[in-house]
Amino acid sequence: MTAKREVDQEQVRQQVKQVMTEDELTGAEVARQSGVSMSRLSPWLAEKYTGDGAKVAREVGRWLALYHLRKEDSSGMPPDPEWAATPTAGQILAALGYAQLAGDIALIYGGAGCSKTATGLHYAETRPNVWFCTANPTTETPMPILAEIAAAVGIQPGSSAAATMRDLVKAMRGKGGMLILDEAQNLGVKALDAVRAIHDATEVGLALLGNEEVYTRMTGGSGSRAAYLDRLFSRVGKRLKVSLPQAADVEAYAGAWKAFDADSLALLRSIASKPGALRMVRKTIRLAAISSPGGLHGVGAAEIRATWGELWGGA
Repeated sequence: MTAKREVDQEQVRQQVKQVMTEDELTGAEVARQSGVSMSRLSPWLAEKYTGDGAKVAREVGRWLALYHLRKEDSSGMPPDPEWAATPTAGQILAALGYAQLAGDIALIYGGAGCSKTATGLHYAETRPNVWFCTANPTTETPMPILAEIAAAVGIQPGSSAAATMRDLVKAMRGKGGMLILDEAQNLGVKALDAVRAIHDATEVGLALLGNEEVYTRMTGGSGSRAAYLDRLFSRVGKRLKVSLPQAADVEAYAGAWKAFDADSLALLRSIASKPGALRMVRKTIRLAAISSPGGLHGVGAAEIRATWGELWGGA
């Protein structure tokens, strides 16, 4: 039998308390990250735990080592602007604002990396009664997407799609709210019709964000349009297609990181014209900053070119 490693409980306890104080972590956050329940962690920290304290110390100690490692690895990571006020983002915000104000439907679609998701999240975080949720391949049918919407609204899903729909209507009606569904191309026609029914019953604004497929499905361009999607498509009051970022988008987004020179901006515009658009600009800046001895401030055209070469084979 392998002997258990001796552990200094008091040393680990004091280290955890120090991290909690310095990084402003709550006990609940430590419990969640470490996998040690609050019913064990709290009395252990207070030196009142009557169970196997050494086992708790070992579990928390493993989390502490990983926490420090992650903190060290991210120390060279430049601050990441979660959202930038680009011209395209302004158009998306305007479409979202219209849909919420008018209780209408906005369809915002196009290529990846054009700030649809980031702008939708920014809108949700800065406006009251805006519920943001993301569709995925498992939400193609009504019940899964209704459960996702319920989670965003803050209620428990019901035992059936009908029960969940009823509870959602009750929770959302009369609040002048807005439902933003990202990655809407993952919704099947029946799921889209269920979302349409929520809009009809609550008169909340509805925004469908996704790639070209969501528009094609609703217009029947691929032969996939169900007849009852007419009920949804005919209600769309605002359509916004977002393709590749404009030059001004790239400059505004890059400027949210730092002031880049003309040569660097030219390279970043070239990168943004490729698949992934601003998403690849972000990856390039982050990797270049980590690799540069001077961090973000040391990133120029040479570093951008070299980094893009690593990521994709040249700008």
